[in-house]
Amino acid sequence: MRRPTALLVIGGAVALVPRATPARPRTRLQASLDSFLADRSAAKLFYDGVTDGALKSYAGDALPDNSLDDQKKISALVDYMHTELMKKSMMADYTDEAAPLGDEFDDFIEEGRKMLAISHSRVCGGSDEVAVSETVWPALAELFKDEKEDSGILCLLPDFNSDPATFLDQEVVEPLSQMGFGDRLEACVYAKKDGAPHNSFRIIVSPSAVPADAPNKSDDKDTMSAADAADEEAGRSGEGKVI
Repeated sequence: MRRPTALLVIGGAVALVPRATPARPRTRLQASLDSFLADRSAAKLFYDGVTDGALKSYAGDALPDNSLDDQKKISALVDYMHTELMKKSMMADYTDEAAPLGDEFDDFIEEGRKMLAISHSRVCGGSDEVAVSETVWPALAELFKDEKEDSGILCLLPDFNSDPATFLDQEVVEPLSQMGFGDRLEACVYAKKDGAPHNSFRIIVSPSAVPADAPNKSDDKDTMSAADAADEEAGRSGEGKVI
């Protein structure tokens, strides 16, 4: 394709002058991510280790172990999650164990499997987006630097003053999607306004679907359904904890 030209008149003579080719603008996607990373140092450190939509390296410091106070906060949230799980199948205790699973169990089983997939739990301090980001992204690095299917993280935001759903969408899911992780993430928020003890969110990586022919009960621990595992754990603890 010929480059467009312009007429230039110099001392009565006419010359053809090629127009300058404008610099190619950045895509909105890249511009948005660059803007986000500009004041999110922890997210930028995460992004620097991403190649082809995967966290290949991470140069940040490891987070310290959860404190005793953090563990109590996590335990309180887990109890709440288990209570919400049991609401999904109020008739579970009245169904014959040998009977095939019905549609009424689908949400219960699926949610139970996702709760059991959580492999990391972190309490992220800070009252605003930038402050919370400084702990959230190192926590995400713990999950993604050794990424596995059906793994997940639970992040508590006990001091965060804004809407946790907006934070999750704009400060976690959208940047991760722009970095190339979006096709394998499933996110869920637990809001204090809805009864959760703390504003929190959950990220599951590549959650697998519940098998259509999943048994109601199994003696094989490797294939035990989420419902069985939840029942067993609740019986051991006496408090109904799933994780």
